[in-house]
Amino acid sequence: MEPEDHVFAVTGENKRPWTTTQISKRFQYACKRAEIPYGDKLYNKKGERIGLVFHCLRHTRTTKWVELGFSDEIIRRATGHKSLEAYQRYVKLDPSAVMRLVEKSHTNRIKSVSIL
Repeated sequence: MEPEDHVFAVTGENKRPWTTTQISKRFQYACKRAEIPYGDKLYNKKGERIGLVFHCLRHTRTTKWVELGFSDEIIRRATGHKSLEAYQRYVKLDPSAVMRLVEKSHTNRIKSVSIL
């Protein structure tokens, strides 16, 4: 993987890719400032996860692309998942989103990779 392949390609004077630790610390700080629970082991009384970590954004982006009607193959390639099974773990559709997708399926066209 080349530095240009990283989402956060450079930081500070050394122009090196950010490490996962740096990204995690900055995300934790942003959550604290926004008063959003940070952490992947925080649950409410119903057992639902309430904390956030930076990786949650990857799940959200993948799900949003599905909701927008992009094909599984395009999304899988854009997210870098090597298998369909790995990609599918990232898609979290609620029942109303599934119904919206079914309703618009008759006019759905495969969207271009260039707008991902």
